[in-house]
Amino acid sequence: MNSTYITLLAALIVNAVANILIKASTMYSEGNKLSCLMLNPYWISGVASFGIALILYTKALEHLELSLAYPIMTGGGFAIVVFFSWILFSENLSSHKILGYILVWIGILLLTRG
Repeated sequence: MNSTYITLLAALIVNAVANILIKASTMYSEGNKLSCLMLNPYWISGVASFGIALILYTKALEHLELSLAYPIMTGGGFAIVVFFSWILFSENLSSHKILGYILVWIGILLLTRG
């Protein structure tokens, strides 16, 4: 695997982690005000992770076509977020949702192969 794809993989993992941290910040916040969220370590870490993911993604785009990189970025992040939402936040994974996720992944695979 060349370094460009490793950079893209790192970007998608860090982006997924950012989304998970932002969700965690809403669960462990001491109030509903934005000022409470901004002091929440999960929220701060999530925002920082988004920034790191953006830098990594930008670096990967220097050598990859956007029409290839974006489906990989979103599809990979999508899979990570779905899995950890189920594990960490006990989000429901019904058979309909699983089928939908599979169809989305098939679509992403078709797009990246063309």
